[in-house]
Amino acid sequence: MAASPPARPAPQRSATAKAAGLGLLALAAVAGGACTAPPEHRAPPSEHAAWIFLDADSRGAVLLRATGGAPDILRGVDRFGTRVWERNDLAAAQPAVVCVRQCPDAVASSGTVSGIDVPATPLGKADVAAASLTPGSALLSATGDAVVQEIRSTGGQVTLLSTSGFTRRQVEVDGTRTTWRASNDNRAAIALVADTEGSGYTVRTFHRETAWEPTDWTAQSRTLFGCANAGGHQVVVSDPVPTLIDLRDGRRVAIPGLESGGDCAFTEHATVVAQYGLTESGYRTHLVTTGLDGEVLWRQKYDDEARIRADLGGSNFLVLLANTAYEHDSRGVLLQTVQDVADARYDENGDIVLVTTSGVTRWKPGSGRA
Repeated sequence: MAASPPARPAPQRSATAKAAGLGLLALAAVAGGACTAPPEHRAPPSEHAAWIFLDADSRGAVLLRATGGAPDILRGVDRFGTRVWERNDLAAAQPAVVCVRQCPDAVASSGTVSGIDVPATPLGKADVAAASLTPGSALLSATGDAVVQEIRSTGGQVTLLSTSGFTRRQVEVDGTRTTWRASNDNRAAIALVADTEGSGYTVRTFHRETAWEPTDWTAQSRTLFGCANAGGHQVVVSDPVPTLIDLRDGRRVAIPGLESGGDCAFTEHATVVAQYGLTESGYRTHLVTTGLDGEVLWRQKYDDEARIRADLGGSNFLVLLANTAYEHDSRGVLLQTVQDVADARYDENGDIVLVTTSGVTRWKPGSGRA
């Protein structure tokens, strides 16, 4: 078994060390796949191509390629990694792209990053009509018959419309654009709606049985950061530091040792939270895992940008670092290492979906399911 990447000695912390959301993390925010705070500093764009997942399940995946830091290709592949469709005319607008019923059939619509309105556009065999889209809306989720749309008004308000069959629910929130982040089993989700002043976000949580149902809980976050566990019973948000909140009894536990939130995720019985920053010597990641009671299980620091992906239905998570995926359990035990990985995530069955630096996609068994 390969050794875990060592944490290098910590450089002197600078005044800019609170910057969050760096490099590929900022790119991943196109899809809401990583909820990151707006970066105060960015690395110069590289000339090589970078690949990230916009959506994926056990049947296929949708990817975005960016060359020199500029999104240029959207691609859908099946379970065998075979290219099913490709578009080079949509990526620059940085649309939201979600699979409809199953990947790689998908719909592209207006995203949260570029501010460019993108008409609902089917990709592959996706049927926009099947998603019951309202004209001018942005599609946030289309899991089976459960659809969530964002409808924006000119008066600084958005409506989050959830439908499934004859069921119809809607939540109205003051703000502009929505970042939707669902768990990899599509049973829980968190929505962050940017306020009109650009100073923070309204946070709402949802859980899904048939339709996506909003919970009664709402909060404010100063950063584009947050995640929910299965059923939406627990969340991690900025309050103002990363805080684990039990929505059933209101219990709040600040994640020890973190000043700001960069990304977070839940496994079945733990949370994984990353803080990103810059020091004089470069990027820095401070990673903490806790139990659902907030007790610290493991912490690690990396002198690099370490992205995280978790298996909500299992016990493990991935650390993506320097084109390598490290799979750990919640106490930091290294379970497996995979080289040449540009991006990775878990599908709903707990398998790991990987894309190499050259854009080849494959599925690999994870270690967290019996």
